[in-house]
Amino acid sequence: MRLIDYRGGNSIHSWELGLRGECSLDEIELMNLFILKRRNKEFGHHQDGKLLTKEQIATFFAHSNLDEILDSLVTKKYLQRHNQLYKPVSGNFSFEVYKFLDPAKISVTVVASDANRLGVYHNHRVRRITPREAARLQGFPDSFSLHSNDDKAYHQMGNSVSVNVVKAVAEEVIQNVLYSAKQVSLQNVF
Repeated sequence: MRLIDYRGGNSIHSWELGLRGECSLDEIELMNLFILKRRNKEFGHHQDGKLLTKEQIATFFAHSNLDEILDSLVTKKYLQRHNQLYKPVSGNFSFEVYKFLDPAKISVTVVASDANRLGVYHNHRVRRITPREAARLQGFPDSFSLHSNDDKAYHQMGNSVSVNVVKAVAEEVIQNVLYSAKQVSLQNVF
C-alpha cells in the first residue's frame, strides 16, 4: 500500500507506518528496495515488475537473516509468497490520500478540490480527516453548521476562508485606518 504526500513528493508505505504490524529497519529497507526494483522493471517488464525468488531478492538485499525477514513480512502480510515467489501485497484505501497533516507542522491549505483527500495517521492507521476537522482547520467553531452531505461539507470548507486569518487581517486594517485617520486629524490641528 502506497500513499503519496505531494508536498514533498515522497511516497509513504504501509510498512513504514506499521499499519499491519511494526517493521524493523531491515524489513523497511527490504520492502523499499523490493518496490524500487520492481518499479524499475529490473526483473521483468510486467506492470510493476514480477514475482521474485529469494535468490533475486538477495541480489539487492544481501542479509544473513533474509529467510527470517521474508517470513516476518509474509506473516505481517506486507508480502505474499506463492510457490517460493514473493510479491508485495497491494492494499487499497477506501479513499485517496494526497496530503498528510503533520500535527507538529503548519497545516496544508484546505481547498475544495482535495479537502476530502487529507489524511492523518491516527491510532495506528491512516484515515481521512472529517468534515468537522476540516472546519476546525479553517477556524470555524464546533457550533458552526456543516452541510449534512460530507462531500458537500468538504467542498464548503475548501471554498471558505480561514476565519482567524480574516479576523486578523480585518483587525490590522481597522487599526491602520484608525491610526492613519488620527494622524491626518492631528496634522490638520497643528
